[in-house]
Amino acid sequence: MRALGILVILLLFVGGATAFNDATPYRTAGALFTQRNPETNQPATAPDIGAPDERQHANYVARMARGEGPAVLDPKDPELYENYQAHQPPLYYFMAGQIAKAAGWDPQANEGGRYLRFVNTGIGVLMLLGLYSFARNVSQSYEVALAAMAFGLLPMNLALHGAVSNDPLLYCLITWGLVLAAIVARGSGAAYPILFGLVAGAAIWTKTTGLMLIPVGMVAGYIGAPKKSKLTVALTMGLGPLLVAAPWMIRNVQVYGDPFALRAFTESFGGTAQAKKFIDSIGMGSYLMNWVGWTAAKSFVGTFGYMDISPLEAYGGKAVETFYRVSLAFLTAAGLSGIIAVAKDRKKPQPAMHALGAVAVLVVLALFLRFNLQYFQGQARYLYPAFAPLALLMGMGVTLWFKKREQWAWVCVAVVMAGFAFASWSTLGPAFARRIEMGQAIQATTVPAVGPETPGVTNAN
Repeated sequence: MRALGILVILLLFVGGATAFNDATPYRTAGALFTQRNPETNQPATAPDIGAPDERQHANYVARMARGEGPAVLDPKDPELYENYQAHQPPLYYFMAGQIAKAAGWDPQANEGGRYLRFVNTGIGVLMLLGLYSFARNVSQSYEVALAAMAFGLLPMNLALHGAVSNDPLLYCLITWGLVLAAIVARGSGAAYPILFGLVAGAAIWTKTTGLMLIPVGMVAGYIGAPKKSKLTVALTMGLGPLLVAAPWMIRNVQVYGDPFALRAFTESFGGTAQAKKFIDSIGMGSYLMNWVGWTAAKSFVGTFGYMDISPLEAYGGKAVETFYRVSLAFLTAAGLSGIIAVAKDRKKPQPAMHALGAVAVLVVLALFLRFNLQYFQGQARYLYPAFAPLALLMGMGVTLWFKKREQWAWVCVAVVMAGFAFASWSTLGPAFARRIEMGQAIQATTVPAVGPETPGVTNAN
């Protein structure tokens, strides 16, 4: 049953990511219904309305495939719209570029780009296996692990793994970093802290968000190490990733003047949707709850294109609202039940293990809030680095519902997630077609609506 469950979930994942790949246009211009052109009051237009920032990620992949080396973000670049992902660490782009070069794919062409998307689908398979392993190590339950893994079928996760982006590799490395942290926390040999440093370092080479593994690793080292060496192991788990990532950070100091290109990033995105404008207009509470919070909640399930397409939109606003309320109610109920399940685990060693997930979630949430206090970026994919502990919590919750029939928990999750995914996927084809048709009718020739000028829809970080 366990092997069958893993196989079924992986097949559903690959099929779902492939379906989203097929339904999402590649490097195609069109209109953005949720944004307006202030001069004409018509929907804004953009040179690319498919997966967020995919065009810029693909340009970076093409650069690496040509052997040109890591890009440099220049705030004065006249082609900044095409290159605003140039500040990103190079690991994903190098890997994808070598695959594209070997396979003969052109990342900047429709056919080659659609093939390139399958690289992230394969990475997603590894991420789901890591999700299963993390949940299994923490909960010591195969049933919980399968249920947690099935949450990987969320529509937004499928869409992200059917697009060109460095996010899936980040999620995969963070998930496996959490697996290694869990093993260390249970009291492992000396090899695991070293492996953790390599994986966490690779995550930083993929995206700066990989730094979130450092506090997780330090907590794991402190929990799992013998009493006399707790501080030593904790420091090793913290310093290891920094040593692996040091060459990249030194390079950034030489190029930008700081290890994470923060100054160049700030200058390049200075014209974006600043959070201060929203806060001054509607107040901090309303901004965080009604803008950042609600946007993030919806996109955790799935908001597609440049945050422009909602599931069931063709059926009207009531259908969209019902979809989100039902899906978020299911996830919330699962999460709250998971908290109860953790509380019931009090006499077992698991509570200390759950500290790893709690630290990961809190750090990611703090980074998310910090970023949204500067720019409006209420996209849940910034929260997906904490997907593994969140899925574990929800998996524990659903398993609790089934009591003595726990082996069916994953089936419940898979069926519900597949339903959400089908409703989302069935929306995409007609929704994108309408936007492409309207974009052609408007025949925009002005500055693109998407890019550093409008960060509410970009993956700036």
